[in-house]
Amino acid sequence: MNELRKAAPPLVQQLLPIVDQIRPILDDVADGRQEFTPSPDESMGIIKRNYRVSQNLVIRFTDDGIDEGRIDERTLHSYTM
Repeated sequence: MNELRKAAPPLVQQLLPIVDQIRPILDDVADGRQEFTPSPDESMGIIKRNYRVSQNLVIRFTDDGIDEGRIDERTLHSYTM
């Protein structure tokens, strides 16, 4: 599999981290999950296990009722190291 990834064109190589993140979602759907409302602690666990993107764009909204305020650039960066 690594040989295939290395042989892929540069654009495809840039998209592979996104594709890698989709797999756990598809696994959840295959296991019968219908609701995607993880608790904040579950969300942090998912991020710790699956998030591997080294460059991030973090957007905050001034009126965001679901923002937990726990995930920021430093948090995301620490999971990719």
